[in-house]
Formats: sequence, C-alpha cells, structure tokens
Amino acid sequence: MEPTAPYEQAGFFGNVVFTNGHLVDGDELTMYYGASDSVICGARFSIEEILGTLR
Repeated sequence: MEPTAPYEQAGFFGNVVFTNGHLVDGDELTMYYGASDSVICGARFSIEEILGTLR
C-alpha cells in the first residue's frame, strides 16, 4: 500500500499509511489502516490476486 488518495497525502503526517489490523473472510482480506495520522480507513483485497503477483 502507498498513499495515493488526498486524505492519505495531506494531514498531520502526510504521505503516510500504516496498518492497524486485518480481517480474513474466505478469499477477501480487509485491511484497516491509518492515513496521515488523521483518519482510519479500510481496504479490501483478494488473497488469490495478491498471491498471484508473487513469484
């Protein structure tokens, strides 16, 4: 993950995202993360898709 959204790039500590925890439900991974030290966010990913990018 990298800061790309405006709320991830501007804030108390801009250009920063950091994970806070995750939840796995089948193939779906929900990752909770902080952005710019000012908001909490959630992002959903496919575990199969992530593993498919690894060599």
